[in-house]
Amino acid sequence: MYKVDQQTGLRYFDQTKVYLVAKTVATEEIQEFFDDFRLSLVGRDDRDQPTFLPELSGRICYMSFGEKAKSRTNREYLENILQQKHYSVLRPLSYTVIVRGCSRGFTHEQVRHHFLGISQHSTRYCDEHCFVLPVHIRGNIVATRVALDAYKKAWDAYEWFYNQQVREISERHPEMSRVALRKAARGTARSFLPIGLEAPIVLSGNVEAWREVFRKRIHEAADIEIRGIARKIKKKIQEEVPNCFQDMEDL
Repeated sequence: MYKVDQQTGLRYFDQTKVYLVAKTVATEEIQEFFDDFRLSLVGRDDRDQPTFLPELSGRICYMSFGEKAKSRTNREYLENILQQKHYSVLRPLSYTVIVRGCSRGFTHEQVRHHFLGISQHSTRYCDEHCFVLPVHIRGNIVATRVALDAYKKAWDAYEWFYNQQVREISERHPEMSRVALRKAARGTARSFLPIGLEAPIVLSGNVEAWREVFRKRIHEAADIEIRGIARKIKKKIQEEVPNCFQDMEDL
């Protein structure tokens, strides 16, 4: 997916890809729960669908089954939930994505979303790195050349400081293990890596959390890279549970 610059040998991305790698799945014990307590929802056969979990959570709050249950489709039920802003019932549904081709500028801003689970590529453990072209210069040949040359200078500085630190630290601390030595050297050298460094990241969250991300990040005030990635994540998750995003279809 990344490209290799023929002049510098650098690997770089000029596009981002989102992978939906995990999601909540309803189990057969939903039916067992209905059978044990003789519950019913007349005319409904969608209990195995993921969007039924928020509805089930809401119905348990008021035990609105059988005669107490209004004749609603899942979409209608969740439409009312969203209108009432009873978002807690959306939490049983969680989705995990991996994002590749995103910059550390993007990942640094995700820490604001403390309700997401975040796992990010480490610059202290990993030697292999790629870079990300800023969105606004993609397709511009001249700007791309200048950007890649600038990244190459940053990478040269990284390698110089890494090698210098390996020599210096090993002389001062000959007892240090190879793993600890390399981590320490990278810890100094990474100070010279740009914010355009690619930073593979895993993001996990429930539907309520993802809705909050999309509200804030799919907005004209958001950075263009962040906005584009948020749209890609939203598309993936919305395809799975469209009824949970029916009030956000225009984002």
